[in-house]
Amino acid sequence: MHFKHAYEFEYGAEDYDGGVVEYSTDGGFNWNDAGPLFIDNGYNGTLSSAWQNPLGGRQAFVNLSNGYISSRLDLSSLAGQDVRFRFRIGTDESGDYTGWFIDDIRIYTCENATPPPSLPQDLGKTDGSPDSPCFIATAAYGSPYGNYIDLLRAFRDEYLMTHPIGKKWVALYYRYSPPMAGFIADHPKMRKGVRLIILPFVALSAGMVQTTPIQKGLIFCFIVGLLLGMALLYRGRKAEKWVSLIDPS
Repeated sequence: MHFKHAYEFEYGAEDYDGGVVEYSTDGGFNWNDAGPLFIDNGYNGTLSSAWQNPLGGRQAFVNLSNGYISSRLDLSSLAGQDVRFRFRIGTDESGDYTGWFIDDIRIYTCENATPPPSLPQDLGKTDGSPDSPCFIATAAYGSPYGNYIDLLRAFRDEYLMTHPIGKKWVALYYRYSPPMAGFIADHPKMRKGVRLIILPFVALSAGMVQTTPIQKGLIFCFIVGLLLGMALLYRGRKAEKWVSLIDPS
């Protein structure tokens, strides 16, 4: 079974809220946790048992997914049985976040043992046009939609695609990034690290796309001043080092 989902559960010092998948083989009289059946993107934490959550102490989907992700279960152990599934949320005594959104549930047979793609199949164009996706960012955030991805796409369209050198860079990106994005999507533990790497590019995009010409000028002057200050500091320390070598006293 394969399904897409996005969640935003209350968390803090502990994981207070979360969601689980359960199944029944007796018409819903008894329910079993489907956690052991997950083979891709299963539960990612343990619910706190200190705040009257009915699912407290159980493994569950907790915290934030940062967009839609895909999860997959191996149902071969249930073959030949009538099975019901349910998606169950457990919350504590107070407070809540957005919740759990589930879509595109499907049960299928792997004839050639080929897993479903981790990236959206409707990726559209790959030529840098406005409809083209941001492969690596999509894999890192688990969705082709979101504020960060919109900023990156706007920076590409407004600045890179309006300059010959920028167009060449975009062409190289769309040539080599899909395999990298596929690798990231297939290894969820890498996503947080990739998001940290992308963050400076998101900040640059925001500074260029969401500012006025005057604000851009101020940002440019600040960066130039910072670089000059670092260069002067480095030069001063280097001069002090040479002086100490020439005159040890």
